[in-house]
Amino acid sequence: MPVMPGQGFRAVAGPDNGTVQELQSKFDHDVLHFSHKALGTRSGRGGRGEGHAPACDRSGGKCALCALTRGSWCEEFYRQERVAWKLPPRGSKECPATKWGPCNGVGNCHYDIGVCQCPAGWRGAACDEPNKRPCTNAHKTETDPLDHVESFVAPDGSDLDLTASGWTASRCAGHCDADRATCWCPASTAFGRKPPPPDSPPWVRYSQRGRPIGEGCKPGKVPNAAGELVENDWGHKQMSYVDVMGPNSWCNAKKPAEIPQGVTHQCGGWRGCSVEGLHGPLCDEVSEETCLNQCSGHGECDEGYCRCHPGWYGQDCARKKAGEALEPGLQEVRPWLKDVALTVPAAATEPPAAAAAGAGAGAGGGGADAGGRLRPLIYLYDMPPEFTSRMHQYKFVKYAATWGRMDPDHTSNTAYVPDNYTQSVEWPGVLGGADSTTLYKGHPCYDPAKDLVIPGFKVPEHFKRSPLLGGAPFERDMLLYLRGDVGKHRLPNYSRGIRQKLFSLSTENQWGEKHRIFIGEQYGMPGDYSEHLSRSTFCAVVPGDGYAMRFEDAVLHGCLPLIIMDNTHAVFESIVDIDSFSLRITEAAVNEHLPYVLKAISADQIERMQRRLALVWHRYVYAHGPLLATAMRELSQRNLGNRADDDKDIQPVHSFPHHTDAVATIIQWLHSRIRDTRGAAA
Repeated sequence: MPVMPGQGFRAVAGPDNGTVQELQSKFDHDVLHFSHKALGTRSGRGGRGEGHAPACDRSGGKCALCALTRGSWCEEFYRQERVAWKLPPRGSKECPATKWGPCNGVGNCHYDIGVCQCPAGWRGAACDEPNKRPCTNAHKTETDPLDHVESFVAPDGSDLDLTASGWTASRCAGHCDADRATCWCPASTAFGRKPPPPDSPPWVRYSQRGRPIGEGCKPGKVPNAAGELVENDWGHKQMSYVDVMGPNSWCNAKKPAEIPQGVTHQCGGWRGCSVEGLHGPLCDEVSEETCLNQCSGHGECDEGYCRCHPGWYGQDCARKKAGEALEPGLQEVRPWLKDVALTVPAAATEPPAAAAAGAGAGAGGGGADAGGRLRPLIYLYDMPPEFTSRMHQYKFVKYAATWGRMDPDHTSNTAYVPDNYTQSVEWPGVLGGADSTTLYKGHPCYDPAKDLVIPGFKVPEHFKRSPLLGGAPFERDMLLYLRGDVGKHRLPNYSRGIRQKLFSLSTENQWGEKHRIFIGEQYGMPGDYSEHLSRSTFCAVVPGDGYAMRFEDAVLHGCLPLIIMDNTHAVFESIVDIDSFSLRITEAAVNEHLPYVLKAISADQIERMQRRLALVWHRYVYAHGPLLATAMRELSQRNLGNRADDDKDIQPVHSFPHHTDAVATIIQWLHSRIRDTRGAAA
């Protein structure tokens, strides 16, 4: 019987507190206190802020806000001269229109340039040409015309033949939304997607939204032409069509208990509902969808795309056509927007008040005050929707990522075959017939001199037990930890074989029993994931199908990252001194001696690394904006309220430095890249 992590124990305060307690005190009192007070001196009121030192004066050298950063990019951001505020431009160039209005009523007119910006499902100068992305059972090949669209759906959105061969992520046993290749319960079911009334405007996509069907909800037993259930080669053998469409099924059940066991898990999405704005076990809990600044109250959010109200434009609908009145937004009729929609500095029609500006400047994100704004003034360009919001509208699988590969002749090495970007392809009419690999052969896909590996997004609930959010500190009783897919049912090159090797070594050498090293999958290592990370001294940072967000998991729980991925940068490695709080070993060095390598590191050295980690872990959290700030504050208060009396001598964390979170770090680094955009004479 393998050894389990078991129950964790709270750290107990004492005369020699050691790691966690001192880490908490250092983080809260020395770093947070100084940084917050220092930022108060930049509020635009000219004072010194209650006698505290300025955030970053111009005398040179490192400042507290820039602890453990490589180079001078951080200090340069805070020491820059402010740019005087000026009235933003407002365009008036008209766009092509149809009877439904400019851009067919579905797109937005960019009045600066007179060009329509179309959402998913539309294209053309006036957004009046359908641009389908249907579900399919195969991908097109180099023998197909360039404009060919592969489809396997009937006009009503149903699969042409459920018994036909061919797995793709979009293959749908229900109703396919051919604009976005998303799968829904069909109109014939109780919770089906129903079409709009005849002659509806083009932006009306349905009369009943319906219940989505997750990517994993593919029945392996489906009806043939005679109505008999037969097996196909693209679905789950244990799932029947009746489980999805029958009387007590995903598409007809009113309660989760009515659905066969395991079906809810697959159809609802093992990482949540497959589309924006739907939640809960039956995907019937509705919220507003996520858009940039929630369209500033001047548009409707459609899975990442803002369809702006008449006259408003921009990716966040923050700008208004020249000569038209600036009417109030939706904040009064949708009061929840008051807490989430921010004033956009680049679209403000008057200088922001000094008091509000102090908070904006402190955020490190190009905020403004009475004295002006900090560069970069532009950090989200008006790119066409194909390169921005369209990606959100098309994304119905939410857990994709990329990584910082630096090898010049790199290969994909993915175990997910459709993602094998190094497979040779020659497509007539593309690249003059040259092989697609010529686009990147001989140079890395990531260059640390000009590129940056940024953190993946983690909701605050993901690190709920972390001392970062006021969680009571645990004894770090686990030496090394990795819970996730260890490649038992994957191709050998999954994770470059690293996860498989770690799991095999751990099992064969009884690392759990002998060394408190736990490598395995969730079902074999039950327990709260956040608590496990908070109890671990080292956490393995290894690839998955590509980059996996294990570095973020480690740092956000105060766990020291053990990086095992050759020629690959971890998050912010090029700009933050991660060597001071992490270990890196080569893939070849993973062997039976690994536990002894980790145990050879002294307690004093581990403590120093933990204290350094405490100086920068906030840079790996996305905490900008009222929603995230509120969620973090509520979770922190909940943690503080649950602390036992015997924790009273251990200093809890009361606040989080939002002004130097992941967003601020990216903005600060972008400021350092401005000179590279202006040529040698800049």
